[in-house]
Amino acid sequence: MRKWMLEFDDADSEREFRAHDDANGLRAATFAQVVGILFTVVYAAVDFLVLRGFVPGALIVRAVTIGIFLLGIVAIRRSRTLQDRLQVAAVVQLTVIQVLLVPVLARVGDFPTQYLMTSATVTLLGAVGLLRLRMHAALANTVVFVAVCLELPAARGTGSASSSTTCGATP
Repeated sequence: MRKWMLEFDDADSEREFRAHDDANGLRAATFAQVVGILFTVVYAAVDFLVLRGFVPGALIVRAVTIGIFLLGIVAIRRSRTLQDRLQVAAVVQLTVIQVLLVPVLARVGDFPTQYLMTSATVTLLGAVGLLRLRMHAALANTVVFVAVCLELPAARGTGSASSSTTCGATP
């Protein structure tokens, strides 16, 4: 059993744990982002059904999201700085993606609030698990999640008829 699994308050154990966790996170980063790309493609197809037709703006947002995932794959593989600060890099990348997936998508199409929230929730939970986000990074992305949720028209009381709930709560 590794030392850091038994000794929680030791600085050496903490460093060993971070090194172990960061190495696992780097190994999982490409896979996690490929999963993000696959989910984005699936959601792009579902967008067509939800919006009952083709909305170019929604497709552009999904394409930009895929581009950010691809950029993340390349940047993390090539940049030692990003590798050393994987948690920060993940928070920045996920912040941009959350902004694209909620308030930006809400502006380009008449999406139901629940649909946008589900998309954002899947992204957040997938990132926490697949990117091995530690508590501070998961908390930062949860704050972003709440902020983008509050940016939805339904949260401001100006939602369309398709916006039946506000940030997952009943009206």
